[in-house]
Amino acid sequence: MFVVWFKRIIFILIFCLLSLAVFSLTYFWPKIMHKNTLKENNQSISFVTPWRNYNEPNLSLNTRAAISLEYENGISHILFAKNQDEKLAIASLTKILSSYIALLNYDLKKEVVFSEKAVNIPEPTGLFLPSEKFFMKDLLYSVLVESSNDAIWAISEEMGTDSFVALMNQKATEMEMKNSFFFDPVGLDPDQSGNFNFSTANDISKMLMYLLDQSKKDLKADILFEMMRTKECDLHNSKGVFHHKVISTNRMLFDENSAVIAGKTGSSPLAQECLAIVIQHPKYKNGYIINVLLGSNNRFEDMDKLLSWINKAYIWW
Repeated sequence: MFVVWFKRIIFILIFCLLSLAVFSLTYFWPKIMHKNTLKENNQSISFVTPWRNYNEPNLSLNTRAAISLEYENGISHILFAKNQDEKLAIASLTKILSSYIALLNYDLKKEVVFSEKAVNIPEPTGLFLPSEKFFMKDLLYSVLVESSNDAIWAISEEMGTDSFVALMNQKATEMEMKNSFFFDPVGLDPDQSGNFNFSTANDISKMLMYLLDQSKKDLKADILFEMMRTKECDLHNSKGVFHHKVISTNRMLFDENSAVIAGKTGSSPLAQECLAIVIQHPKYKNGYIINVLLGSNNRFEDMDKLLSWINKAYIWW
């Protein structure tokens, strides 16, 4: 008799536990996490999106467009978006792509000579002079750290600016930047014909995702990110003579508590203030959070608001 009752009790306990498990999976699991799986090389890589804290109020940014997404191993998940597909001027965010084109197509020890046209490009940050000579790698620090217009123009002239820009648009297509087009390597405001480089917050994030993937297998992309996180450095000409100190336009790199591992600024009357940064993901070792702001009145204030909101609005399991 005892054995019969004991079996019944065990059966009831098992039934209750199974019922509780089924209830938990059907009710709580979808609210806690959502999984997307990428099949690659016959291996299943899972990327778990965060649990949204719905009590956090919506974010209001004083920007024309913005996007924030987490990214790992080819999989992305949008955390915040505002007009992410609106075509806008991007100013010097252009230089992320033009610098990568330079890295892919030039020897870093190549000597670059400044032309009269290059030094007369609007906003000549580097204050270079005609006939001055620098090695390619050193000039790219000027481009990506202090956002030198004259330096990237001089670099583009080494193969012909038109050919250089054609390669930029070709690479943009490869990056699936479907709503972008480039007319110059700098990011200038409209010329006499009314042309200017345009893109979207979404396309800029696609470019950064592509470059993050390439940095794992391509030394050139890795060098690009190293330059994009440099706070300051000394610039010397090709004879080794000191020219000037290069200081980053990205104020966020100087924050001791910042998790920013790369970034680029941009600004012009048409584009207003732009900012793109990559930060380390708080949970995934090989994951990142990519943030892009276009058309801001105060890019650093808006970026601080965005990052603060992400920290409050998501719980990273």
